Amino acid sequence: MNASRKSGVGSIAAIALVTCGGCATEDAPIAEAAEAAPIIAHAAGGWIEHARSPLVPYCHGVLVAPDVVVTASNCADEGWYELSFGVGDARDPSIPVVAAMWHPMGGEDPRHALVALVLERPVVGVAPASLEAPETMPCGVELPTYLVTTRGTEGDRKIWTACALEPESESDVPTLVAMEGYPNCHGDSGAGAFVPGARDRVLGWVTSAGRLGPVHPEHEVCVTSVGLATVAANLDFLDAARERSRVGAPF
Repeated sequence: MNASRKSGVGSIAAIALVTCGGCATEDAPIAEAAEAAPIIAHAAGGWIEHARSPLVPYCHGVLVAPDVVVTASNCADEGWYELSFGVGDARDPSIPVVAAMWHPMGGEDPRHALVALVLERPVVGVAPASLEAPETMPCGVELPTYLVTTRGTEGDRKIWTACALEPESESDVPTLVAMEGYPNCHGDSGAGAFVPGARDRVLGWVTSAGRLGPVHPEHEVCVTSVGLATVAANLDFLDAARERSRVGAPF
């Protein structure tokens, strides 16, 4: 996550937190299933690679169907067809993306800045996340992220926790402020926010950089709060994303 600006096309690295809009779809046959990934806390939360970026993660994402990942819409700005998704060990092979579907309001509002990515084949060994839409965001929300590393090398995984700020109006972007641990400086776009203590119940996705919270321990330009596109605000889009799966429900 970079609160200041996004990398240019010629030197793509881990992505900044900005928003975009657009639309692209493509169909492809189901290929062989991926290798089973180790079961870990919030296993449905994985990393996204970009073919032209030397850094992993480029973004994060959450598996909502065996072959569909939802992430922040800006993660597809530089070519959705060059993205791939992985879970478990960041050194493991990732699965290419073959189609993308943007939220129709994603380019104008970070509360809806989501894109659904259809994978070349299903992920096996990991259950898709369930969608949770509570009336109020709980404290202690858990956000699993991978530390940025170079492609092909081991990247540690951490879980930082946060509490939600009380919105002042309905137009406010839901904001989480770090409580224990902190976001990465790069690559946290699309990270899932999960119900505290639950295995894989996702509440929303990181779509923007926050402006509040304590000073980040790595650098003052980095942030310790994030804006969310919540499940509650995007139920119709998420239902449509799951319908893009080529694996029959229930899953």
